[in-house]
Amino acid sequence: MKRTLFLMIPVLMGLSSCTYQQQQQHDLVMQQVIQYNENHLETLHNEEVNEHSENFKAFKTMLGQATKAAWVRERGDCCCTGAELDPISPCQLSKKEFKEMMELLSQAQAEPAPRREDIQPTRLASAMWHEETGWRMNLEPAPMVVMPPWDNLQIDKLSLQNAKGEELLSISYDFNRKKDGQELNFVKAAWGGVDTTLQNIWIELPGDAYSRFQNHPARLRFKKKVDAADKD
Repeated sequence: MKRTLFLMIPVLMGLSSCTYQQQQQHDLVMQQVIQYNENHLETLHNEEVNEHSENFKAFKTMLGQATKAAWVRERGDCCCTGAELDPISPCQLSKKEFKEMMELLSQAQAEPAPRREDIQPTRLASAMWHEETGWRMNLEPAPMVVMPPWDNLQIDKLSLQNAKGEELLSISYDFNRKKDGQELNFVKAAWGGVDTTLQNIWIELPGDAYSRFQNHPARLRFKKKVDAADKD
């Protein structure tokens, strides 16, 4: 019996040593995982903030290049892009109406830049146990946020155009933000097309600018057409 106990002592010591080494390795890998994820999120957040700033600059630049505008319904070739909607003839803005609309849109402010806690990375590090190598850092894909390809597409919109009639950007007709059931003073500006990356940014019209935008004479003319076409 004593011999059995004597033999068990080094075995237990060996197991204890092995467990301790594994724990040390695990702790070290976890430190690497935490540091990697922190750095990764910081990088992604900086990129998102920079992109947000560049998008608003692009919006302001294109807004300054617009020389005319029209409320339009631009249907695509499937139900998801308005193919089943009735066509509507454009409502052109007069020179006076265009000037008034530009004065309203020039007051636009960008929505707040994304917060770090709102960032959704596509890859995150984690600690994983492998029989041959022990604990090591592993990169696992994070759940993907599925966005439809027409996410930025606006069917009923204010089309801001250059002198050639080419659309520079569009402002949403009825794509608004709400919070706690209340409509916010935000509209969506979008630009890009088949040959370029679709971009968009939420913009806020402060003060009474949003109300004036919603009740702009050209928009109300277009609204009558929308209501008549969609009543069935």
